[in-house]
Formats: sequence, structure tokens, C-alpha cells
Amino acid sequence: MSSRRFVAIGLAALACGLGGSAISACVGDDPAIPPAPVADAGNDAPTTPPPAVLTTNGQSCKVGTECQSGQCVDGVCCESACSGTCERCNLPSLLGKCEPIPDGTDPDKECPTEPLPEEEDVDAGAPADGGAVEDAGPPFNVPDGGLPAVNDNQCAGHCNGKRACAYAGKEVTCGTSFCGNNEEQGRASCDGKGHCLYGRELCSAYACRDGSPGCKDMCTGPLDCLATHYCDSGTQTCRPKLDLASACSLPDQCKSGVCDTTGGAGGVCCNIDCTTTPGGTCRKAGSVGTCQCDACPGGACAVFYRDEDGDGFGDKDGVPPSSAGPGNGRAVYACADGSNTPAGFVKDNTDCLDSALPIAAQVRPNQTGWFTAAYTNSAGAQSFDYNCSGTVEKEIFEGGCGFCRNLVFIPLGGEAEPEPEPLMSEPEGLIICPRLYFSTTCPSTTSAPARSCPCGAKNDAAFTNPVACGTPALSTTCTSCTAAGGTGGTASAGTKTQRCH
Repeated sequence: MSSRRFVAIGLAALACGLGGSAISACVGDDPAIPPAPVADAGNDAPTTPPPAVLTTNGQSCKVGTECQSGQCVDGVCCESACSGTCERCNLPSLLGKCEPIPDGTDPDKECPTEPLPEEEDVDAGAPADGGAVEDAGPPFNVPDGGLPAVNDNQCAGHCNGKRACAYAGKEVTCGTSFCGNNEEQGRASCDGKGHCLYGRELCSAYACRDGSPGCKDMCTGPLDCLATHYCDSGTQTCRPKLDLASACSLPDQCKSGVCDTTGGAGGVCCNIDCTTTPGGTCRKAGSVGTCQCDACPGGACAVFYRDEDGDGFGDKDGVPPSSAGPGNGRAVYACADGSNTPAGFVKDNTDCLDSALPIAAQVRPNQTGWFTAAYTNSAGAQSFDYNCSGTVEKEIFEGGCGFCRNLVFIPLGGEAEPEPEPLMSEPEGLIICPRLYFSTTCPSTTSAPARSCPCGAKNDAAFTNPVACGTPALSTTCTSCTAAGGTGGTASAGTKTQRCH
């Protein structure tokens, strides 16, 4: 190898070892990769930003381009445009979902506020100026000042929870309630058309007491509840009264009004007060709640009264045996259905004289006969009360010349009154008679002849003065007038005995 060649190779090797840049390549090296160009700091060409991250539904937003759905509604990214009536996309716990606005609200003021035009006058069922409404039930009283004011605004339209508007219904109260009677309140409610109207409303369980603003909603005593309910003092709640055989602690809890507490095992609603029945119990298996006694092991008991005179009416003074004593023998217990009633006893107890005396059969309720002799009553006194009415009635009229009937009577010092049941048709024209006193002057309005009582219709005999029962006395009739305004008199009708009952 020539010295020149060696020198060339050596220089080349030296250059590769030193990494000289003047050599394009060295033996054994890969082709060189040119470096990336360096941007000129003074170059104004824009750079491309990284892609933006879009917001999911339910997150806050201002414009739709911020949302993955492209919909920004009610301040949050929404699943849809949610542009229907009564819809929102930002309801709590449902953010991002298009849901109906809850019933009774209208946050976006979408629904009408004015009521619909009235088709006809509405009858509120009560006089507007106070007073009482009369119907088949108890009177309904309106406040003296008239019906309280109402507020139609409370009946305005609102969302109904079904993506639509609706007016408030009768469940919404829009005025001041008041008590019309113990069972009803006057309440102003919406009519579903935007109007607030008063109407009558039955209370449920609770009474509507005077001074209460409508039906009560709690109780402290029986008067706070309707008659069909009782007050549960523990919960201050009115509850339905209990049926027979139900557990109870107080009489007013039972429909029957009787809570049997004998036996120390707690009370039970019973059909009658069983404590007055000898051997009676309201707890017999199979008949709990029905008082049974020794006289009727298989059924209910009843009291039967002695009918010694056989007139069908029992002794009013009969006393059955009880825990207080053995009774007086004039009343007994037996099966209520009459299956084992002792002979000579009946359920009735209205006879004011029941004995073996013959006269006793004549003394009974509804007796229509008249009697001239008194009888000795159960108290040992003489009596003419044969019909057991508690009073004595006389057969023959007293206090005038005759007994005027089927006319118009004027009692002394009183106003005219018609006789209850006329016995004859009225004569032509109107004739006025005093009930307790008949003058002997003929009426100037009546043409002669006419009775001077003036009776005109039926001239029955009467006593001019009071006559005791069973006593005979002279009875009279009216004589005829000879001229209008003239004077008449009396004529004897013979002696009669005043009969009574």
C-alpha cells in the first residue's frame, strides 16, 4: 500500500472517530436521520388545541355546545329539549332527566290564573246573609255576618304532575270554614274551574261544635265526636263505636251504651245492663255480648209483668228480682222470645191498676168508656182515671147553656181557634161561640131564629157550672132567639150524671 493511500485511510478513520461533520458517512454506520426543523420564534402560524371534554347530563351548563347531548335546559345538560308544558330538567334527584313538574306547583308560570267564565249562578247551599237552611236534617246555621270571604287566587291553574295544567279541585280549601250544625261544616273549596265556592260538607267521625272553625280533628271528650263514634283519650282520636261482644272500658265506647265489666276480666259491650239480671252474664260462650240469665240458658232475657186482671196490660208497679233485692213478685225474668213466659205475665207494664178485683179489668190504657163510680188505685186513693192517662176527663161540657161543636171557638181572653175534629158540617155563615162561656144575647150578625149560645149547629145538653165526677145535676140546652140581637135563654134538658175516665 502506498504511503498516500494509508494517509487517506487514516485521515478518514480519524474523522469518523471524531464525528466530523464534513464526512457524509463512515464505513459501518446506518444512514443518518436529519433532525426536525426548529420553528422560527418569529413565525405567527396558529397551533391546533387539544379536543374539549363535553359535560354529561345533569351537570351545570350555559349553552348546549357544552353538553354531550347538545341540550342545556333549566341550567343543566338535559337528555332532551324538554320544551313541553309543565316539564323541567332540573328537578332534585332527577337532574338531567326531563320530568313533569309536581302537582300543585307552577314555577314557570305556565298555567292560567283567571277562572273560567261562570255558566250559571252557583247555589252555595246556604243563605249568604246569615240565617238557617231548612231541610230534612237539622238546621244549618250560617254566621250572623254572612258567609266569610273567599279567595279565588288559591284556585288558580297549576301543573297537575302529568305535563299539563289544571285548576284546583274541591280538596283545596280557599276560605274560612264554620260549623253549620253538629254534623256539618260550611267549607269554601275550589270547583275545578278557578272559582272558590262555599258548600255544606258532612263531618267524618269528629263533631262540628259551636265555636270550632269547622269539623274538629282531635277529641278530648265524647262531645268532640259524632254520635256514631267515641273519643279514644289515649290518642285523642274519634273511633267508631263498638259492636256487641267487643272489648271496652267505658259505656260510651259501645253502640248499645253498655260496657259490662263484671267478672274482672275486662269489659265487653253488652246488649243490656246485665248487672240487674239475676245470674245474668254477657260472657257465655257462644253468646258473648248478649245478656243471658238463669231463666233462659239458651237465649236473651226480658222482664215480664203481672197481668192479674187479664186485660192484656201488665202491672206498672212490677219490680223484678235483682242484686238489690228479690223484687215484689209482680215482675219476673224469662226468655225474651216468650218461649217460657209464666202464665199471667206480659211484656207490657202500663196498667195503672192490676189486681183480682172485677173493676181492675176496666182500668187500662186507652179505655174509652165513661164511669160514674171511682175506684181505689194502687196508692189507696179514689180515682176516676180509668184510661191510665194520669188525668181525669169529663163527659159532659161545663160552663154554658149548651155544647157548641164544629164551629169556631173563642176561649175567654184568647184568640179564635178551630175545633180539632168537627162532628157536623158548619152552618151557612160563620158563627162564633165562646168555649167556656155562652151569653144569652143573640148575635146581631145572625138572623132569627138562632140559638142564643149561639150554637147554631148542635145544641147538646151541658152543665152551666162545674159538676164533680159521678154527681148528678140539671143540664140545659139553649133556647131560640126571636130576633137578631135579642135575648135568649136556657131550657132544662133533665138531670144527668157527670161521667168520667
